[in-house]
Formats: sequence, structure tokens, C-alpha cells
Amino acid sequence: MPLYLTRLRRWIGAATIILLLLVGAAYFYARHKLRNAIKEVPGKIGLEIQQSAQGFTISRSEQGRTLFKIQASKVVQFKQGGRAELHDVSITLYGSDSSRFDQIYGADFEYDPQSGDVTAKGPVQIDLEANPRGLATPDQTVPEELKNPIHLKTTDLVFNQKSGNAFTKENIEFNTPQISGSAKGLSYTAANNLLTLESQVNVTFNGPIPAIMVATRGTLTRDPRQFVLDRVHARSAARRGEADKVTLYLRSDNTLDRAVATGNVMAEAEGPSSGRFSATQLELLMRENNQGIQSAIFSGDVNIEASGAQSGEAKARRVAFNFSGKKNILQSARTEGDVRLLQHQKSASGTAQDLLLRAPAIDFVVAEGKRLARAETSGAAQIEILPVQPTTGPDTLVTAGRFLAQFDALGRLQSVHGEPDARLVARVPGQPDQVTTSQKLDATFRSGSGIQSLVQQGNFTYTDNGRKAWARQARYTLSDHMIVLDGSPRVADTTTDTAAHSIRLNRETGDAYAEGDVKSTYRDLKPQSSGALLASASPGDVTAKGPVQIDLEANPRGLATPDQTVPEELKNPIHLKTTDLVFNQKSGNAFTKENIEFNTPQISGSAKGLSYTAANNLLTLESQVNVTFNGPIPAIMVATRGTLTRDPRQFVLDRVHARSAARRGEADKVTLYLRSDNTLDRAVATGNVMAEAEGPSSGRFSATQLELLMRENNQGIQSAIFSGDVNIEASGAQSGEAKARRVAFNFSGKKNILQSARTEGDVRLLQHQKSASGTAQDLLLRAPAIDFVVAEGKRLARAETSGAAQIEILPVQPTTGPDTLVTAGRFLAQFDALGRLQSVHGEPDARLVARVPGQPDQVTTSQKLDATFRSGSGIQSLVQQGNFTYTDNGRKAWARQARYTLSDHMIVLDGSPRVADTTTDTAAHSIRLNRETGDAYAEGDVKSTYRDLKPQSSGALLASASPIHVTARAMMAHRSPAVAVYTGAARLWQNANILEASSIQFDRDRRSVIAQGSEAQPVSTVLVQADKNGAVTPVTITSSGFTYTDANRMAHLEGKVQAKGADVTVSAGEMDIYLRAAEQSTPNQMSAPGKIDHIIARKQVAITQPGRHANGEQLTYTAAEDKFVLTGGSPSIFDAEHGKVTGVSLTFFRTDDRVLVEGNNSHPTVTQTRVAR
Repeated sequence: MPLYLTRLRRWIGAATIILLLLVGAAYFYARHKLRNAIKEVPGKIGLEIQQSAQGFTISRSEQGRTLFKIQASKVVQFKQGGRAELHDVSITLYGSDSSRFDQIYGADFEYDPQSGDVTAKGPVQIDLEANPRGLATPDQTVPEELKNPIHLKTTDLVFNQKSGNAFTKENIEFNTPQISGSAKGLSYTAANNLLTLESQVNVTFNGPIPAIMVATRGTLTRDPRQFVLDRVHARSAARRGEADKVTLYLRSDNTLDRAVATGNVMAEAEGPSSGRFSATQLELLMRENNQGIQSAIFSGDVNIEASGAQSGEAKARRVAFNFSGKKNILQSARTEGDVRLLQHQKSASGTAQDLLLRAPAIDFVVAEGKRLARAETSGAAQIEILPVQPTTGPDTLVTAGRFLAQFDALGRLQSVHGEPDARLVARVPGQPDQVTTSQKLDATFRSGSGIQSLVQQGNFTYTDNGRKAWARQARYTLSDHMIVLDGSPRVADTTTDTAAHSIRLNRETGDAYAEGDVKSTYRDLKPQSSGALLASASPGDVTAKGPVQIDLEANPRGLATPDQTVPEELKNPIHLKTTDLVFNQKSGNAFTKENIEFNTPQISGSAKGLSYTAANNLLTLESQVNVTFNGPIPAIMVATRGTLTRDPRQFVLDRVHARSAARRGEADKVTLYLRSDNTLDRAVATGNVMAEAEGPSSGRFSATQLELLMRENNQGIQSAIFSGDVNIEASGAQSGEAKARRVAFNFSGKKNILQSARTEGDVRLLQHQKSASGTAQDLLLRAPAIDFVVAEGKRLARAETSGAAQIEILPVQPTTGPDTLVTAGRFLAQFDALGRLQSVHGEPDARLVARVPGQPDQVTTSQKLDATFRSGSGIQSLVQQGNFTYTDNGRKAWARQARYTLSDHMIVLDGSPRVADTTTDTAAHSIRLNRETGDAYAEGDVKSTYRDLKPQSSGALLASASPIHVTARAMMAHRSPAVAVYTGAARLWQNANILEASSIQFDRDRRSVIAQGSEAQPVSTVLVQADKNGAVTPVTITSSGFTYTDANRMAHLEGKVQAKGADVTVSAGEMDIYLRAAEQSTPNQMSAPGKIDHIIARKQVAITQPGRHANGEQLTYTAAEDKFVLTGGSPSIFDAEHGKVTGVSLTFFRTDDRVLVEGNNSHPTVTQTRVAR
């Protein structure tokens, strides 16, 4: 039968190929280097260029490695307004870890220092290329091989070096070996690393089946590394698809890891055999190294409609397709969640039948990537056979524990095998159902019409309006409505029993045909008083007076031996003992109201009252049923009623209560399925199933159904499977809850040693901690499925999730910390010797989100995550490795790995760590971040850059808008207020203004500095003084302490203060240096060193010039006049030629030999001395 799923592969192939187009767009992102490529350009352009040059080159380095290099054939000097032009520009970016070789090139660029805009005049070409061996080769080494760079082309790109934002309204073109594409308009926002393709996004897939994809908008983010397209429409030949949103998740090498389409996902094929596929979501999982699609998973109200030569419908909650090879050859598929498959047949066929298959899940195997080969259901399933023309036959319902379907070379349904507990019900309105049961069922199909024949084997039974039939097997053919019974067949109704070698029954007419040693018995006759030869009503009742022993034993070889031959071996008969049994030889029925005892090799028990009905071979234990299991762990079951049937061989107990040691359980019904030797094959409990353990560590287990599978030869339980709304509650020393749709336990040995367990279907595990623990945390794990390994049969050793999973960490006391959500592609948990959770490993795509109400989320991502746990409290520490990132309210951090400890809220970053917020970047050998306070600590080759500064027209030393840089051996920074302390060979500079000290405290918001020196490294800075002619000379300042605030332009120095100019040196105990306001006439003048306006020095002031020196307690120096005024403590000046002069006030000048000496009332004279120098 050409089941429509055979063409499903083509529709899915179309949808997956269309989504595969997005791989190229993912490469377009390319490690967010477009942002770096644009942003690095203006770092020095316009700030360091002073004149025209030929063969211009400029670069920037950190830790001995080049970050970027700018080359131009010509640089034009600044024009009016401070603009600079560069021609024939080539920019190479190597990255902070030398892992890139990105190139940007164009003919003309222009830089506007007033606005900070860098604008490309005309076309810009961009090549993005990784260089993984960058660190292993000399600096600036060109990669040995350039592999498939991503090429972009646009025009008139504008980048603002102040905000870090970029945009263009023009067209963008991009291409890779796999795709090419275009868009209209591009914008980049530095604050959130968001790159947006504004409109008209077009992607063309250049594969064997060309396809085009159109989106209204596209966005690229670095953290998480993903590319999102809105309102996607795709077309390829006669196929089309669409979705509200498509998200591409990228690996660290920018290859596609997975793609998720959400919202009104649709794929449609047009033509003679058309079809439509819709779902809430489609997820594609990709293999590494560009090896193609691994799987495609549709979820959320999946619907399929097929029309044309073979029409049909399908519904499920989830459909997963698995592929192999680069060509994405479909290998298998799995449908889950109330699966419903309906196949329509042509109504012109007289016996045509629609087929409706329902099951919890179905697995399909595909041959040659294009046709169905085999399908298998999981869980109890049913096939409904519906006649296209209602007059052609009954509705037929076929059920079994499992179905296995085989398909022919054309992918058409050929046969279906069902077992165990096969059952077929034929329903005609207004008539009793015709029911057949057996252990196995095999159906063959005829193409285009439906079922051709049915074969049922193993304890076959047939029921039709009072008529019953039994046989080892039966064959039903649709064409003649005939059932052929073989293997000790017997047919009975309310008055007649018939046995023969072979019996045929016509389901339509009810006629019966028997052949070979036919024997019939007519019973329930009424006596005929006027009759003679056949007038008797015999037989009648037979009543036992006293005890009765009953052995129930099968004899499968009975027909192969002479009549009444005793079996060679009696195997495990079911033995019953009662009294006063009444047997009616007319009906074959029996009963007793007395007590009954029974036993088998595995169980024994008792009941009150027994009845047996021959018509349906039903033995009923009327009440007070007690069953004892005689295993290593004795257990007792009590039921209100029990029924025992021969075919199928099963024992059904109603309203069951069970107890074993400190455990108890209950269920509405328990069915025991017996083998031919009367040993237990499996047990199924249904309806309000509950198990409860009492004691210090108590627990409660509930489900809709529990199935126990037993090993042969009384070797114990093989597995226990709970299904349907499974709930677990645990209390005591370790409390918790669990939910799942299915939980399976696997055992070994006669003592039923628990080996492993698997939970499936929206698994939810919640572990409670003691609230008395200050940092106690509840742990909530969610996953599609979890596998557990058990050690020593009693404690958890290991657990592993299947599918994307998440762990939610919830503080027991809300004030002790945030809610934390941890996600990864897979989790692997290890448990200690006491079965307590010890560690969890998650990969790939590990992600941790800490959530506090009213505050932005704190987010970390990495390739791997390892969590360690402290018993009774929760997570102790977290280690994340591989491309670690951290985001917290505008602050971001990057490193190769990070370790977080809960006790001190500290994240330790190692492996080229870097921290940045909207205004500051810091790198070091190691960085620590306090998640609670936001404080940061850096050690080892610390480098900080303060950017996005606004010019301060009233400032001086730190007035420029240029970045402020700081280096040191260590740093401690507070987030609020924004103050950082740098220690150990600290150096701070902005343009030409430089400050060096043992430690520097910098307040960014106030633009203030507090520096402290030492004997080995005093505070040191360089200022300049300008005379009235504009001549500028540098002044080197050293001291033990230094305080400066840009708002008042005053630097206060203390301890061994020295100001040393070209020909004069001033020393004092303390000094206040007042600077001139930064000038605004040209952009570069704010970049010059701070200019001294005047100086006030106090405490043991000493002035030294060639040939003379002066002393006093206070000095006022005015730079504009180059004038020194020395007062306090009898100031004096000494000249080698003319001697020493003292007075109340001494005024002299640096550039000439004038000295003014003033006195007071005690010294009223004023002397002007002129000496030759």
C-alpha cells in the first residue's frame, strides 16, 4: 500500500533543504567579526594622522600580538573641520587571540572627529576568515590556506567610534560556497551586540535543488550566538514553505549547530501528488564538519494532509526524522504523542477500505532514503478499518500490544504483524459485535483496496451473537468472508458444541462447515413426555459432598495422541481445593459458595465462592480473594473479585490492595498473563495505580498503569513499566517530587536487583533541600527523557538526559539568592556512595540564567558546564569551559573558562579573560567578578580602557573625548560607584597626559584620580608650561601622593613633591597645580598634555636654577608671566656671584635676572637687585 508517509520524506526533504539555506546566513555572522572589523577602523584614524604620507601603515598591539593593521597608499592632511581622508585602504584584523584574518578594503574613507563617524565613500569589500593556528605562528603571519571566506559587499557604511554603532541604508550582498544573498539596509548596536538586516532579506541556495528564501528582517547576536529571521517564505521548484520565525544556533566556528522554525510552520508540495505539512515548531540538528542534517523534529500539533492518487491525513504531537550522509538520506522516523494516521482509498473499489492507525508512538525504517521498509508501534495500538462505501462491510477495529508493518519494494503496505493480545472487533450498526482474539495476528494487504486476509495464531477465540469458537489459529479472507479454524477447533452456541479437524465459518451468513472427525453435542434439552428415542433431558447436576480437588493442566499434544491419553509430563498444574462443588452436565457450568484454596509454583491463595461458565470458559472467584506471592520478598494481594480465562490465559483481579513488609499498593484492576506452563509471563495493573513505602524515608508512587514483565523459569522480574501520568512523592531526610508519562525499571537476578531506569515524556524531577540551610536550594530537572544507572540495586550511580534539558535551581529561602536556570544539549549526573547527587556535566551549548525579580537576568554560556553539589544544600561550585561568556545588566565577560562558587558569589575567569560594560574594557591574566555586588578584581598584566567619553570644555588633564587607558599588575573595581583601584606599576593615560604610580584610584564618572607612590615608584606625571609667546616646555612632576579632579582642574600633591622643568626645579612638602581649561579651537588641542596655569607650593619650598637657588615656606608661580613669588619663613635667594638676599617676600622671574625684595614695618626698605648671569 503506498502509504502517504512514503512521500513524506520528499516534503520533509523540501522543508529541511529550505531551512538549510540559513547556514550561509549563519556564516554571515562569522564570529561577530563584522562588528570588530568596522569598530577597529577608527581607533586611531584622525587622531594620530598629522600630514600626508605615502605607504602609510598603523597598527595596534596587546601582549605582543597585533590586534589590527591599517594600510593606505595615501593619507590627506586634515582639512577644514578636522576631517581626514584615506585612499586605497586595506584593514586586517587578527583578533585578541590571533584567531582571525579578516580583511576590509575600499578606495576611500573619511573620518569626522567632531561626530566620531567613519564613512566609506563608495563600495566596501569584506572577507571574513578564521585563523585557528594564529597563536602558534609569528605575529601577522598570513594563514597557509584561506578556506572559503565569507564575502560581503556594501556601500556608504557609517560607523560611529563614540557609540560603536554602525549602519547603512544601501544594499548588502553576501556569498559563501553554499549560498548567496542580499538585504536592504544594515544596522549594528554595540550595547547589545545586535546586527540587523533591516528589510528585503533574500537568500539563494546554490545546491543540487536551487531554492530561494525571503524574510522581512534578520537579526544576528553574539551571545547567544544565533541568527533570527522573521516571517520567512521559501520556494524550491514546486515546493514552498513558511514560518513566523527561524532561529539558527551557531557553534564557536560559526557552523550551524541547529535551526528552529517556530510559529505557523508549513511546508507544501504542489502538483499531481500534493501535500501540506504544518506544525508549531521544526528543529533541525546538524552534524559537525558540514556533514549534513542529523535529524528534523516537528513538534506541537503536527498535521499532514496528502491529496492526489493516494490521499491521507496524519496527526501527532511530535515527529522526528533521522538522516545520514551529506546528501541527507532519510534513514528512520519516529512519531509520538496520540499518533493518528488515516489512509484514504478510492471509493470506486468495491471492497476499498480506509485505514486509521492510532498509537502512542510509531517508529519507521526507510530504505534507500525514499520508501518505507518497516514500521513498529510502541505501546498498545489499534488499526481501524473503515469501508469507503458503508454497504460493503463492517467497521473493523484491530488492537494489539504492538504492531510491526512491512512494506513492499514500492513502499506500499504489504503486511502487519500484531502481538501480544491481538483482538479484532467487527462492528455493524444494530448488530452484536463480532470479536476475535489471539496471541498473534498477521494481516496481508492488497494495493488500493485494503486488507486481503488475516491470520490469527495462539489461543484463537471468536464471538458472534452467542456463538463462540476456539482454535490454535484461524485465517480470514475478505473476499468470501470465511474464517478457517485449525488446531483443535471447536464451535459452540447456547445449545450445541461441535469439534472437528477443520471448521469454516461464514462471518456474513453465520453458516458453519466442519471436516474431519466431526463431533457435535446438543445440550440444554427439555424432556419430551410424549417422545421416545430422543425424549430425555439428560444430562443434569453433579454435586460433590465434601472436599473436591481440581488440577488445571494444558495438554498441547492431545490431538496427536490416542483418545484419553495421559500427558507424558504434568507441568505445574493450577491446583484448587474446595467443598460442595455443583456441576451441571447440561450447561457445563459449575459453582460453590464455600471457601476455595489454590496454588501454583509462584503463588498461593484463597477466595470465597466460585463459579464457572462453560460458554466462555470463565472461572470467577466471587469474593474475598487473597493471593500470596512466594518469592524472595513475600507479598500479599487482596481483591474483591477474580476471574480466570483460558483464552487468553489470564487471571484478572478487581480492586486490588497489596502489602509487602513496609510497602503497600493498590489498583482498580490487576491482570496476570500466564504462560502455557501456568508461570507468570507479565502482570498489568490499571486504574489508580499506587505504591507507597512507609518509614523514615517514605514515598508515594502513582500512575495510570503498571506493567511487570517476568523472566522465564521463575527467574524474577525483568522490568516494571509505569505509564500514564506517573507521579512520585518522596519525604523524609530527602524529599522530592517527580512526574513523567512513562517510567521503566530494569532488574536482574531472582532477587530483582534494580539495574537501571528510564523516564520519558516531559520528565520533571524536583528535589527539596532542608530550609534550615542558609544557602539551601531546591533542584528542578526537566528533560524529554532521563536514563538512570543503579549501583548495588539500591542507590543511583549515574543519570543521563536525552534531548535538550534544563535544571532550575530555586533557593529555599527567597532572600538567599536568585532563581537559576541551567540548560544544555545533554546532562550527565554522578552520585556519591550514598546515592546523593555529586556532580552534573552538561554539553553542548551550556547556558546559565540567574533571575532576580525586578532585575536584569545574569546569563553565562559555554560549550561545557560542570557543577558540584554539597549534600543537603545544593550547588557548591560551577565550572564552565569553552568560549565562556557572561552578561549582567550591560556588563559582559569572555574567557576560555570560568569557575563560580556559591559561598562567596565569585566568578573566576581564566584563559584570556576580558570584561566590558557600556564604557569600559578590562583584560588580565585572571579576573574575578562578584555576582552579588558587581565588584571586579583583576590580576596579572591588567589593561583597562575607558571609552565613550564626552569632551569636558571646562576640564584639563582628562578633558578629551579620547579613551582613557590604565595598566597595572592588579585592579579592584566597584560597580557602584564606578571607582577602580589599580596597584603595582600602575599607569594611566589619555592621549599625551600620562600618570604613573604604585597605585591609582580612578573615578570615571567624576574623572578624578587619587594616586599613591612608593620609594621604588613615586607618583609621576608630565605637564607643560607655555610662556606669553606660546613656547611650550614640559614639566615632570613627582610626589608621594597625587589627587586630581577634572572639574576644578587642580592637582594636589603631597610628600617629596618635585616639579622639574627645562631649567628650573621646584620641590616642596605639598603643591597645588592649577591647569588651564582645555582649548576647543581644533580637535587635536584637547589631546595635548595639560597646561599649567599657576602653582601654589607649601612647606619647605626650594627653587633651583642654574647659578642660583631660593627657599621659603610658600610659593606662588604664575605660568603666563613665568613669575615666582616666594613668601613665609624669611624667604631667601642665593646667587653664586652676589650672595644671599632675604626679605618678607621675594619675586623673581625664570627668564631674566630681576629680583624684587619686599619688607614689612620692621624692614620697610625695598631693594631691587640686578646681577649678571
